[in-house]
Amino acid sequence: MVFHHREDGRPLSLAVDLARLPRRGGLLLQRHLHGHLVAGRRLVVGDSGTSVAFLPTSNLLIPLAAPVAERVFYLPSAGLCLLAGVGYERLTAWRPESRPIRSAATTVVLVICLVFAARTILRNQDWASAEALFRSTVRAYPSNAKAHALLGAALQNKRDRPDWEEALQAYQTALGLYPDFLKVDALFADDVGLAYLKLGRTAEAVVTLEHAVALTPQWDLAWAHLGRAYAVIGQFERAESAFRQAVELESDNAQHHSLLSRFLIERGRYAEGLEEAQRALQADSRHLIAHYNEALALEGLGQIEDAAASHDRLLERGPPPRAAAEITRRLSDLRARRHRPAQLPSQTDAAQPQQPGEHRCTPGLLGC
Repeated sequence: MVFHHREDGRPLSLAVDLARLPRRGGLLLQRHLHGHLVAGRRLVVGDSGTSVAFLPTSNLLIPLAAPVAERVFYLPSAGLCLLAGVGYERLTAWRPESRPIRSAATTVVLVICLVFAARTILRNQDWASAEALFRSTVRAYPSNAKAHALLGAALQNKRDRPDWEEALQAYQTALGLYPDFLKVDALFADDVGLAYLKLGRTAEAVVTLEHAVALTPQWDLAWAHLGRAYAVIGQFERAESAFRQAVELESDNAQHHSLLSRFLIERGRYAEGLEEAQRALQADSRHLIAHYNEALALEGLGQIEDAAASHDRLLERGPPPRAAAEITRRLSDLRARRHRPAQLPSQTDAAQPQQPGEHRCTPGLLGC
């Protein structure tokens, strides 16, 4: 049924519209509040995602030993991106009919994306290797001792060819900036001591490595390095004690057993050296130096057939070319000796006891 005005007969549309106004107003208010609520939620999520994720590592509440680095900004940056998106949406919705505002906002966003994309490409070059990363760190913070120490560690850990000279220079620069570095950082002391050892400065290596084991007496690797330094300067009792301490701390480490094995073989203690070589192989059957030590010990014990078989097994595992040449030479000598009268181990070509100051190596297998 349609109601008409009693005078002019017009439908009562105005009255109906007026009756609908409260409902329409409520819907408009609800939409307006909902839009603000959604935007508010986005702002809260973006702000909390930034602040809450960054606060634990900001050194504001709890002082941390580690410096604030790029990695702690990865998660907070997600909140920043959300805030930027909300800002862009609000800006373009402010005057939706204004094309200049929308174009300007879009241009700013594109420029920011291009700038940071270029920055990312450039920064990735710094992350190409540990050496490149810490060289860039040293350029940015030349007075930071930790940066120079990390550069030295990266240089000495290069896979292709460690640069011990430059590594030691970096360590010395770090010590110049922080003279107490050796007294508080065992890892740094061990790295410096190993650099001294590799460069033949054994007296300094011993002192520095003693700092490392004093700081962390439960660190097996520092004891192994100290044992090598003692062995080079002829302090054999201390060297053996250090090697055995490393083995005791890390009994399943093939490298430690192998170092002790080689040390005992070079002292003429072939049976003990063979036992340690076999323990190394139990820990890691693919350990090339342990196979070589086993063969040397068998040679020293006069077990020519077993020594030759051990050399054969080592060649099958594909040692480095220079080591393979040395192993092939020893294997040829062993095969030739099969047809000669038996000789005492001291008269053979087996490893002889090492004299103080003498330091042998097998090219490609045992580093000098």
